Amino acid sequence: MARKGRAGPALGIAAFGSFIAGTVSVILLILLAPTLAKFALRFGPPEYFSLMVLGLSILVYLARGSIINALIVVCFGLLLGTIGLDQMTGSPRFIYKITTLMDGIGLVQVVIGPLRDFRSAPQRGDNVQTGKFLKRRSRDSCEPRGLKRSIGPIGRGTIIGSSWG
Repeated sequence: MARKGRAGPALGIAAFGSFIAGTVSVILLILLAPTLAKFALRFGPPEYFSLMVLGLSILVYLARGSIINALIVVCFGLLLGTIGLDQMTGSPRFIYKITTLMDGIGLVQVVIGPLRDFRSAPQRGDNVQTGKFLKRRSRDSCEPRGLKRSIGPIGRGTIIGSSWG
């Protein structure tokens, strides 16, 4: 819809669908929380190790480009994960007398740091149509016909997101 100059209705439908899916997911989580808690308490070191290996394998599989580069990034992430207090012994690792590193490196710093130099300008070859969506009026964003056609995708997305989220 956005490529056809209807970014407003597309954003409105996406926000509505997100609200519906989030509400259903929260209700399911509330209903399933006791069962999930009992299941999670049975997790031990072998299960946590298996989950970590699975996550790292999926990360390497989903990496685009060179697998060697993906493995290097995974190893670097594991190296960053060793900074801070050891969970088993409580001894500090790789903090170099910097007390703020006792808790390790925060997720926000790791995620935001590389994005600091991110350029938001469109790159050459991007199919961007600027200004076209401004020609529509704001009343088009509340279009019932578009909402009716989106009920199926919103329902499928809610079911998929609730079951995998």
